[in-house]
Amino acid sequence: MPIWVQKDWGKWSAFGGGGCQISAAGRSHDFCLYGGTVTRQIAPTLQLGIELFHQTADGIGNPATTSLGIGAKYDLNDNIHLLGYAAKGIQNARTANRYSWYTAILFTF
Repeated sequence: MPIWVQKDWGKWSAFGGGGCQISAAGRSHDFCLYGGTVTRQIAPTLQLGIELFHQTADGIGNPATTSLGIGAKYDLNDNIHLLGYAAKGIQNARTANRYSWYTAILFTF
């Protein structure tokens, strides 16, 4: 069960948390995820943020990984939003998480 907390003040927002996956004996390796993000509403339709994320080793011989990322949300209108994110590994990046990214469309009602 993950635990997540958030605090908003003015144009700023901070949120983060984590959780652990506990596997059945002999089937996999237990691991935990932790992360934190700070965002700021730059304009009425644009929000930018940075994130620090860490995952412990998820298997024998697999290293832990930490990444630093940036993200954006652009509101086309009240119901359609464009999302983008890019991150670079800063711990064990050559073997675990060199780069990650996504783009998405968020529909809200």
